Amino acid sequence: MNIKPVFCIFTYGGDSFLLGQCIRALHLLTTKQRIFVFDDAATPLPFAPADVQYVQTHFDRKGNLNGPECVEGELLCMYEAAMKVKANVVIKLDSDIILNNLKWLTDGDWKNEQIGFKLRSDQTFCSGACYSLPVSALLKMARRLAETHIAPLEGESIAISKLARSVGLSVRLWDCSAKSEEKLWRASSIYADALQNGKIRSKEFLLMRNLDVIYCTLISPIRNKKADAALMKLYLDNKYN
Repeated sequence: MNIKPVFCIFTYGGDSFLLGQCIRALHLLTTKQRIFVFDDAATPLPFAPADVQYVQTHFDRKGNLNGPECVEGELLCMYEAAMKVKANVVIKLDSDIILNNLKWLTDGDWKNEQIGFKLRSDQTFCSGACYSLPVSALLKMARRLAETHIAPLEGESIAISKLARSVGLSVRLWDCSAKSEEKLWRASSIYADALQNGKIRSKEFLLMRNLDVIYCTLISPIRNKKADAALMKLYLDNKYN
């Protein structure tokens, strides 16, 4: 079966600086019809992004995509997006992800697995920043919500993997914890210079294993999303220009 992905970004107004770079990277992988941006109507983006399918959602996200109502809303959004473009796999993204290819997905059994990344060595669920699900499992997972214990504020990362296992999917976790094979983009001269010159502070990019997925992660407990977006842009400018 040939892979036919749909890309679903769940975002809100606070991620507006990051979103453009995330979409920019996706345009190099796919057509605009296959990129869906699901914006939180409670705290929406200041503008609708161009060259994507834009949808405002009204389910309660309880902060950062938490709780059973939110998880149900996400699953139904992903299913509707997949039906519109006849996709067989959905890739859920946060706005601070750059996807350079789908090697992390095609190296796994994407038809029968949830595939994603773990940021800690002891983690048993896919990070919500980036994961895939077969479209055939989405409605089954939504129907299992009523009989699966999902705490009122449980994060989607834990809940989605719990539901995936409940419908018979395996969960494949590529390891990008501190002890894995990740490389720091900061080590290359262009990013080291940017950090040293004060253009970007206290941020790193993780190259997730050798799978060429970039995740903007923070060292400092205070996150500066403008700086994150600047680093994402710097990476893409350097890679493609």
